[in-house]
Amino acid sequence: MINLIGKITLKKIVNKLKKNINSKKIRGMNDRVYHLLNPFKKLQLAYEYMMMTKINLYEKMNKEYIDKFFAMKSSIKLNDKQVEILERMDKDGIAFGRVEDFFGEGFFKELQEEYKRLEETNKEKIDSVKNLKATNSKPYLIHLINKLHISDKTKTINKIVLNKMIPSIAAYYLGMIPRFQGIRLILNLDIPQDDGLIGSQQWHRDNGSARFFKAFIYLKDVDEIDGPFEYIKNTHYKGDYWDVLTHSEKLERQGFYIPDKDMSKYDKVLNENKIRCVGKAGDMVFADTSGIHRGGHCSNGGSRQIVMLHYFPYFSYRGIDFSMDKSFDFPDDKFMKKVFGLE
Repeated sequence: MINLIGKITLKKIVNKLKKNINSKKIRGMNDRVYHLLNPFKKLQLAYEYMMMTKINLYEKMNKEYIDKFFAMKSSIKLNDKQVEILERMDKDGIAFGRVEDFFGEGFFKELQEEYKRLEETNKEKIDSVKNLKATNSKPYLIHLINKLHISDKTKTINKIVLNKMIPSIAAYYLGMIPRFQGIRLILNLDIPQDDGLIGSQQWHRDNGSARFFKAFIYLKDVDEIDGPFEYIKNTHYKGDYWDVLTHSEKLERQGFYIPDKDMSKYDKVLNENKIRCVGKAGDMVFADTSGIHRGGHCSNGGSRQIVMLHYFPYFSYRGIDFSMDKSFDFPDDKFMKKVFGLE
């Protein structure tokens, strides 16, 4: 196939695409396909053009859920804490809270107990990482929950995903009914890495959409050695540095990991806007991960235990990472049914 394409003078096609592609609009790149095509330089621009078209199509499809949000906006109330988080997200792309603000005083202890149960269930997987036998692309990261199956057996986790307060902020931030994409319960460990920072430990923008809404819950204290989440304020799609930090070739492709040497030209922006999110057990971080971020690089025996909630624009080419029992008695709430794709 490559030889056939070569015969029809791909150079002319690529040159034409260079003139017509507005790289600023290329907000989502499928990393796996991108890296697969990367050696074939002549195909790169053609692929980017295809993905740009796909993202623009999703933006048009999302208009229905923008309209639905504004139709029911008056029924989606935010309290003072939610408003504070929303305003900070709009300004900086990142905000902070506490678990009791959303789930009450007694819930955090229940969540920690659930974590311990899942840690014991996944002991073999954890031991394989500690013994350096993990073979996945992010060997420092263990999913204790990845693809949640919602049922009557997942009562503790259900209290998180069915809580209306977080998706309500996401709706106002995204300007539409958000789509619940999934929940992760993650353990990061300190393991030897010959190649330095790898995967999401490097600076990057998430791919699949121009904007995201994620919430993190710290299940234990996160200090400097525990791989804290790092974020560069104002690099989100609403931020002052969205364009500044997309000017280089590497930064204009979301999802493409950015080596430190390519960030050095932005030292002033980094020094003024970088947040290193150390915190206490029960702290929460809210972030639009279209902004440049990284995390999970533990050192000196450190570890990180977090819950991550993902909410995206209703249509994006990120897959939905949860399922639900047909017999599960979902709450009778129109907004939440839309968030979960049930209406």
